[in-house]
Amino acid sequence: MMDAGHAARVGGAIDSILARLDGAQAKPAMASRQPAPGAVVTIRSGSGAQARKVFCLPGAGANATTFLDFASRSPGDASFIGLEAPALLGREGEPPTLQEAARRHVDAIRALQPQGPYHLIGHSFGGWVALEAARQLAGAGATVAPVVLVDTDAPRAEGFGDRAHALREYLALIRLQGGKEHGLDAATLAALPAGEQTASVFEAMRRARLLPPSARRADFAPVLEMFCRQCAIGYRPEGEFTGLALLLRAVSGDGTEAVGLDAWRRHEPRLRSFDVPGSDHLSILRPPHVDRVIGIVGRHWYLGQRP
Repeated sequence: MMDAGHAARVGGAIDSILARLDGAQAKPAMASRQPAPGAVVTIRSGSGAQARKVFCLPGAGANATTFLDFASRSPGDASFIGLEAPALLGREGEPPTLQEAARRHVDAIRALQPQGPYHLIGHSFGGWVALEAARQLAGAGATVAPVVLVDTDAPRAEGFGDRAHALREYLALIRLQGGKEHGLDAATLAALPAGEQTASVFEAMRRARLLPPSARRADFAPVLEMFCRQCAIGYRPEGEFTGLALLLRAVSGDGTEAVGLDAWRRHEPRLRSFDVPGSDHLSILRPPHVDRVIGIVGRHWYLGQRP
């Protein structure tokens, strides 16, 4: 049922059933304008054809599940749509520039919503892409709501091109997510061939129960590779964004340095910053901290009301 020849029909049938349950009429797909396969993930469907759309851009190596709590707990009747990087950044060859990555996201956004206002939220690396996508949309004359950057570092011209650095960052995220040491040394890991790196990280995550027993190394390998690929991409904004950018910073209280504001304001002098005390880079989008994020966003966006 799920091979390429049948999956579209299965998906269409499910979509039609869900639309009837929601009291909405399913609309025929615009096949000629559809984004790349796998690029779009519906996190939450709105209550009608006129519901606003919120485009959610996850961080490096992450996916749309990053925004599950944000979408499910947000008031209003908006649709929340995740834009997944592997289908938009590609898996082979040199990493694209941030501007090119954002252009591919803009193409996907316009295919789903031809006219503004556009609502974009990005986490970590996804914040860069969201900001640049908002810049491109605004430059084309579209209306863009305040773009939300969740714990996103200030732009820097050079990415972390060194794979060893990207692996250190990934191991730090594993430690943060699991809440304990994983037993891996970044320098030792970086000296191994790529396949052995994947195997070591995969087994460490299995031991920490960050992956289910049924997880397969072959499915995990592209995740780690995409994380390293995104870490290699730098970003130098071409001029100030004409709209409003909101930065939500995780402030853990354990001495961990929050995202720097001075560096951000060199690029976006009108940036509005909000702290989320007690959160870290990952928990900022999870309960209970996500409720503060939703409250801040809600003061700047109008997403309609649920019936």
